[in-house]
Amino acid sequence: MKIEVKQGEGLKRELTIEVPNDRVQAEMEKKFDEVKRSVTLKGFRKGKAPMNMIKTAYEGEVRADVVDELIKETLPEAVRQQTLQVASRPTLTNLNFNDDGGFTYTAMVEVFPEI
Repeated sequence: MKIEVKQGEGLKRELTIEVPNDRVQAEMEKKFDEVKRSVTLKGFRKGKAPMNMIKTAYEGEVRADVVDELIKETLPEAVRQQTLQVASRPTLTNLNFNDDGGFTYTAMVEVFPEI
């Protein structure tokens, strides 16, 4: 995971977090397996539909779930690595899937002042 911190105005910090391709793909496959076990497609028994049909039918939902999970996992990890004392909820922007399959987002947070 690649983390870039920029000093913002006052106590604001901008964290740009890049999640590597292998981690994103592992999360996507895990979610598709969960969906496959629970969904029923017309003409197939529950849990027996081919994975390519599941991927075409549920790609948007799975991608949204994976984005949520990745942010929940990587944002606290990034804050710990950078030893920031966050004082506010993060504002998330620039949620992008890269061409190589990775995921990048930007989180704007306020930190406590150093005394």
